[in-house]
Amino acid sequence: MDLLLGQGDTTLLRVDFGKIGASATLARSFGPFFAGPVPLLIQVSGTVALDGRFAVAFDTHGLTSRIDALDTPGDVAALTTGDRASRGSVFSDGFYIEDVTAEGVDTPEIKLTFTASLGAGIFLSIFEAGVRGGVVIDLTLDAFDPNEDGKVRVEEFVGRGGGSCPFDVSSRIEFFLPVFLYIDLTIYTLDKSFDIVRSPRIPLFSSQCARSTPVLAVYDETAAGGPTLTLTTGAKSSLRGAFPAVTKEAYSVRSLGAALKPTDDGSPGAPKLGKDAKTPLQRVEVEAFDLSATFDVLPTTRVVADAGAGDDSLKFVPGNTVTEVDGATVVQPVPFTLRVDADGEGGSDRIVAADGADTVDGGAGDDVLETGIGDDVVGAGAGDDTVDAGPGQDVVSGGDGADRLAGGAGADEVRGGAG
Repeated sequence: MDLLLGQGDTTLLRVDFGKIGASATLARSFGPFFAGPVPLLIQVSGTVALDGRFAVAFDTHGLTSRIDALDTPGDVAALTTGDRASRGSVFSDGFYIEDVTAEGVDTPEIKLTFTASLGAGIFLSIFEAGVRGGVVIDLTLDAFDPNEDGKVRVEEFVGRGGGSCPFDVSSRIEFFLPVFLYIDLTIYTLDKSFDIVRSPRIPLFSSQCARSTPVLAVYDETAAGGPTLTLTTGAKSSLRGAFPAVTKEAYSVRSLGAALKPTDDGSPGAPKLGKDAKTPLQRVEVEAFDLSATFDVLPTTRVVADAGAGDDSLKFVPGNTVTEVDGATVVQPVPFTLRVDADGEGGSDRIVAADGADTVDGGAGDDVLETGIGDDVVGAGAGDDTVDAGPGQDVVSGGDGADRLAGGAGADEVRGGAG
């Protein structure tokens, strides 16, 4: 249902192993040693306990990611073609470890507990009493969930977001000193123990994975060439602060309508204004790496994306606004009218622009380029490219390669180039 409503990926399979535990204890007694007529025993014991909680699941994440990256929307056959790694990711990217319980509590996946104790007491046939002191040290490993969505996926576990850091690790120590009493009268048994001293759990160390929030775009309202929203792709990937090794980037930018000030009761407030205190701002959402960020931008903003090397996907698409009118839910489409300057550079890229006056360059590689309403300039570059410029007075150049060029409705200029 979530998939049909566009509210995220749908879980297809879930296996909850519940809590898993195992322990082993080693104990030795020495004595008796006599204090006068009273026999005393010395006891030494150690226990190692392993506890875990595991639940794994499979959802449509890998499939939806692959569909979003299709060169031709709806080309289901392409899901079974292409490189083997991409086909495999449809399945491997769908598996994840549940990092939270059904109640939303983050519990460690693995917990090791070491207990050591030393005791002395009187041990007779029907009577035992004494004191036992010891220490408890625990070590917990909690799977690192960088985007805190409660799902630890394979790419997150192996560290595609940066340096490999699969677990948050912490350790604590506790001291205890109880006394015990045991009496067995056959018809009545008394077995009591209480603490003279028990310390709180004292932290020994903690190693937490860095939880930096990736920067998906940078907005500069006062840029020299006009307000600019720059995606952190390609040459700008160093500004992202995460996923440094990823060159196959998939970004989408979506219109969300007018940017409104928040109110105390959650209802829409007054329009937000730019730095000139006059121009209403528009809100856009940038999505990448299963993350999203919103930006409030001027309507004259230019969205810039340099994809760099790799087979990249850049989409600039309309969105929707949802409002309540007389008790009914009303969904209104919001066109994407910001100007887009996108360069695919190397790799077989897919770039989908919308209804602004866009400039799109596919660069090297077999690219798929689409633009919407607007007077666009589209350069396919080298490679066997497919271009659909859409309505408007467009300028389309194919460059080298066996290209398929469509100018769409309007007085277009189309140049095939070599090939």
